[in-house]
Amino acid sequence: ERVFEEYTETQKAQKVLDNALSTLEERGKELDDEIRALEERLTKQRLFIEDESKVRLMEDDIRQKRADLQDLVRLGQEALAEKQDELTEPILQEIRDTIRTVGEDDGFDLLLERRLVVLYHRDGMDITDRIITLLNDAAAAKAGEDATATSEPDASGGDE
Repeated sequence: ERVFEEYTETQKAQKVLDNALSTLEERGKELDDEIRALEERLTKQRLFIEDESKVRLMEDDIRQKRADLQDLVRLGQEALAEKQDELTEPILQEIRDTIRTVGEDDGFDLLLERRLVVLYHRDGMDITDRIITLLNDAAAAKAGEDATATSEPDASGGDE
């Protein structure tokens, strides 16, 4: 759990999710404000509208906006859940692969997650910090390679 939380790629993914949630919340607030304005207008004008069909039209418009808001919330939650899965699965796989590699390289027979009940362990047995460092160093190196690759000029000479 700590490895996942402190891994820089997890933090980047969380920022993407937070931005998407913020956008969704803004759109939801806009719709909610529209609904409140329509309800207020209907309340104020209801006594002065002689044609009952106009009242029904305004009520229908309010009902439609409420349905739109419910759809936005439902679809937004589904989209966020899908995006979270899409972003976290590769991160979890990378964490598992790194733990497996460290376990094999260091000759561990068993690696446990700390939140499991461990009655005793020898000092130096916790490799959490090492895993976090390996993952973050690899992510930083990859980011550096990606930045270098995008900033290098075209090696083909560019004369066409």
